[in-house]
Amino acid sequence: MVAMRRLVASMRGAEPAGAAPAEQASTDLRADLAELAERTGPHVDLQLELDREVPQEVSRSALRLVQEALTNTDKHGSDVTSVRILVRAPHEHLHVKITDNGSGRSTAPVGGSGGYGLVGMRERIELLGGRFSAGPGERSGWRVEAWLPLAEREAG
Repeated sequence: MVAMRRLVASMRGAEPAGAAPAEQASTDLRADLAELAERTGPHVDLQLELDREVPQEVSRSALRLVQEALTNTDKHGSDVTSVRILVRAPHEHLHVKITDNGSGRSTAPVGGSGGYGLVGMRERIELLGGRFSAGPGERSGWRVEAWLPLAEREAG
């Protein structure tokens, strides 16, 4: 897997998944998300409703999803003053929703984005058998949302 990730990353001109220091998750999703929210630019309202254990791979993917969404908000968001992150495990899925209060107008970063943010998020979530959605928010801003299965998938 590591070799395949490096190959795909080199084809994209990006770091392989798991290579960036900020992506390294601990075994405590709550603490990782709280730390991330604390060091983020705009005000972050972090809402965690986790009353069950989250598998390590799901935790890592959820953390990476939030990191990438916050990076995109910083790079592309316009007039963003706050971000809301909701992470909950109501049933058999971990639900992650990141919304910002920006104007909804995208700004292009200097030199272009150079990344595969939304594509990478979608791929990461779908590899785990989850669902991914991103687009304009209900009233304004931008929304990124994912549902990750908490149970192990059967091979077959």
